[in-house]
Amino acid sequence: MKLTVVHVAGPISVQGAPRHGRMHEGVPPGGALLPSLLASANRAAGNRDDAPAVELLGRLVVRADDGTETTLESPVWTYAVVPGGQDAPPLVTTHLRKGDVLRGPLTLVDAPPSAEERVRVIAGPDADAFAPDALATLCAATYEVFVRDRTGARLRGPALVRTGAREVTRPMVRGAIEVARDGMPIVLGPDHPTTGGYPILAVVADADVERVFAGARVRFVVA
Repeated sequence: MKLTVVHVAGPISVQGAPRHGRMHEGVPPGGALLPSLLASANRAAGNRDDAPAVELLGRLVVRADDGTETTLESPVWTYAVVPGGQDAPPLVTTHLRKGDVLRGPLTLVDAPPSAEERVRVIAGPDADAFAPDALATLCAATYEVFVRDRTGARLRGPALVRTGAREVTRPMVRGAIEVARDGMPIVLGPDHPTTGGYPILAVVADADVERVFAGARVRFVVA
């Protein structure tokens, strides 16, 4: 079944396995934001774990060949799968637009309940750019995830005091916790910039990165 995109409201794209080996060209690995949720959805559809699927936050309206319209909607990140998977996504993530064509029928995974997520971190490379108690401050409070996209999740909570040390451009990785000049942390996602200048206070354990994007609140703990 062919489905034509009629309306898109939100960061909605086709995602599957990450695409490693392109950082030197300025292209981050990308791939599914919530790999474990994608895997469980694909298994229910009889697909391999990383088969490309529609990654959805917001509202998507599609029209089938017979003219029937279907609305898929979720307030949190989730996936819509089809047996056999979607066509492989391009090298760089592009959001779906009106007129794009998908394979159907699509099955939307029930969105997981929003909860406080415990997230393991290790100390980052820029301790001298922060007050001595900055990492303890990060791990002593609950942070709210108030802006989330595939580039990174912006958190809101106690400010992390920076010392004014010079910002240094360096390669970035998924899960790095940058701290902006207002003291608020940003956890980088799969479409993170390949380089950045904000100091890195900590790095989220790779297995826990998706927890930051799946929940409404996070609590960090040093691994």
